[in-house]
Amino acid sequence: MFLFDYFKGIAEYEINTETPEAFINKIKSDVSVKKLSLKQDRVHICVFFNERAEIERQASCSNCKIMSKKLKGLPVLINRVKHRAGLVTGGLLSVLMVFFSSMFVWEIRIEGNESLEDYQVIEMLDKAGFREGMLKRGVDVKKVSDRLLINEDAVSWLAINFDGTVAHVEMKEAKIAEPYPKKENVNLVASANGIILRVDALEGGVAVSKGEAVIKGQLLVSAFVDKRTGGSMLRGARGFVWAKTQRAFLVTVPLEYSKKIYTDRVSKELYVTFLGKTLKMPQLFMSKTYTCDYEKNEQKMSLFNKIVLPVKTGLVCRREYNSYSAKRTAVQALEKARLTAKERLYEISPMFALADLEEEYSVGDGKLVYKCTFEGVENIARELEFELS
Repeated sequence: MFLFDYFKGIAEYEINTETPEAFINKIKSDVSVKKLSLKQDRVHICVFFNERAEIERQASCSNCKIMSKKLKGLPVLINRVKHRAGLVTGGLLSVLMVFFSSMFVWEIRIEGNESLEDYQVIEMLDKAGFREGMLKRGVDVKKVSDRLLINEDAVSWLAINFDGTVAHVEMKEAKIAEPYPKKENVNLVASANGIILRVDALEGGVAVSKGEAVIKGQLLVSAFVDKRTGGSMLRGARGFVWAKTQRAFLVTVPLEYSKKIYTDRVSKELYVTFLGKTLKMPQLFMSKTYTCDYEKNEQKMSLFNKIVLPVKTGLVCRREYNSYSAKRTAVQALEKARLTAKERLYEISPMFALADLEEEYSVGDGKLVYKCTFEGVENIARELEFELS
């Protein structure tokens, strides 16, 4: 249907008559026929919506039978809703609200940030005069960008583009080289017992040699270096000291533990946030006095994935569970103990290079006791500050 036909409206009829030729000749002089076809004793005719009464009158006068009638177009829609003022008013208000809402910035999306968090960039934009809820028409994006770049050293480039009610902020962070905080009143001491394999002293005086056994807290690299002319001077100690070490751990794993089993009961609480005001719906299915896990999902409402409305919907979901006692086998407990011991090792020394492992365990009194010794190579140099007098 062409646009003109839609606005004016179309009426299609299928009429049964014994004298179709006579009926056609009769109506052609009174109505604007858009489409006409004849099949045996049936006439299929299409006219404008405002001429339908004439077709029906001619059919009645000629003793013709109307077999079917189809009405299409805007006038048909208006006739359907003209007695529903509330529906029409609501539709118009909705259109006006969407149009009014599309004039504002309702969401800011940050792209290109690495070390800076989204909320930090949004705070910078706010100081530069750009924020959610403001009119798009009055925004001078170049002025906002220039103002932010002048005031914020952490950003080297920034651009703002609009997509409906969403503002896409593209940015690049400034690469600021942070100088190494050199301290002169620092010695390197041993973080663990070990046998020295290599000393890579970047600054300071080496106090140990290869093959020497050291104990925890012993001086490895001194902050003082000897001068050729005699005496010493303070330079500070920096570097790495690689040593063969042993790390021992004791882990206890109970054979009986508590396990969660979720039930079919779920509590759901809906809420709507509009312009900062939150309306909570009644909680469904359960009271709040139960053991549960808690999840929260929130999202902004939008039209056609482009126009973001100032409305957020959220769902708080609580899943009920029961706790019951379960048992591990000795093999399962041993695997858990090994994993725990390794996690502790690499938490203390992330660069530990494992060479050998000695372990033993025993089971009794409802628990597994695991003892292990990791042997390997690591950097045992640890900075230790001292006071200058």
